[in-house]
Amino acid sequence: MTLAPPALSQAALLDLVRTTVADPDLWRGHVRFTPGERYYHLLRSDELVDLWLLTWLPGQATDLHDHGGSAAAIAVAEGELHEEHADHSGRHVPCHGLRRRGGDQRMVEPDDDHAGPVRSIRDADELLKWARNPEKKGAIGEAIAAAVEEWKEPAAVAVIASGGLSHFVVDEELDRGLLGALERNDAAALRSIPRHRLHSAGSETLNWVALGGAMQRARLKMELLDYVPVYRTPAGTGGGWAFARWR
Repeated sequence: MTLAPPALSQAALLDLVRTTVADPDLWRGHVRFTPGERYYHLLRSDELVDLWLLTWLPGQATDLHDHGGSAAAIAVAEGELHEEHADHSGRHVPCHGLRRRGGDQRMVEPDDDHAGPVRSIRDADELLKWARNPEKKGAIGEAIAAAVEEWKEPAAVAVIASGGLSHFVVDEELDRGLLGALERNDAAALRSIPRHRLHSAGSETLNWVALGGAMQRARLKMELLDYVPVYRTPAGTGGGWAFARWR
């Protein structure tokens, strides 16, 4: 029998980020600021926790997201962080901003949807329902293919789905089921992927669903070149990576 590693308690997570922030020697040398997007650096990774350093410049933001079933703790080392939150349980709850300054810390509960640092989000619960809807993603792909069909000029068109399959935690069953449906041009299977399997970064899987919708309308067949489930820790964190082409 394989035993899962113990999870850190909320108190332990808060203590970890608090003590890390209090010791600049642990993170100061890794601070970078990049004009194009936020910067991130992995300070620690083991079977219990991934500890990240993140930086933002004014105007940079992180899209609305959750951390799946994982809890997290945030501590602001320097500057000011402005977070936005949304309730996506089905009730419409207006977003509210949380402004945190250096030294502040808080817990991020499992499935807590949030974004930062400065982001205007309206009707975020509806946005999440759309973003995690495989049926709508398939329809988007079909609409892209239909728009290409209407072009009068001769042209070569490339449609590219950029994004991993399952991650933060590897889900080989989800990955292989999706890839099999793409190979079979099985639109019903693609559009019926359970939404609860698409939490956290695994929602990028829907980029493949959209591409599948476009390729099915174009009557092209998928050739799977490779699928590699990449595990980073004994806890199963990592990502599923695949390469395919249609012709």
